Amino acid sequence: MAVTHDNTERVLAEQEQARQLADLELRAKRQELISAIAQAVLRSEDPVAIQAIATRSLGEFVGADRCYFCFHDEHEGTFAINTEWRRARLKGIVGVYRMDDYPDLMAEY
Repeated sequence: MAVTHDNTERVLAEQEQARQLADLELRAKRQELISAIAQAVLRSEDPVAIQAIATRSLGEFVGADRCYFCFHDEHEGTFAINTEWRRARLKGIVGVYRMDDYPDLMAEY
């Protein structure tokens, strides 16, 4: 004689509950990111300081190695990276670059 129990519904309910909890945690982290950037905007009128906080916050949030703002000047044919956040092991890339020096990159745009 054997007794079996079908616990499929319970397992599925537990999996759904875990998925919903993970979704709530991600939403809370996103809200923290938005709040940190919003606070920087409210505390400072310096665009560079705001960009620094935004790049750090976003880079850390997504687990990136590097995060930066890039400004494109089509008239001059350049793009400038004025603010970046990066992992300590990486070399900085702040500077002004000629678009002609990066034809493969520019072809994507």
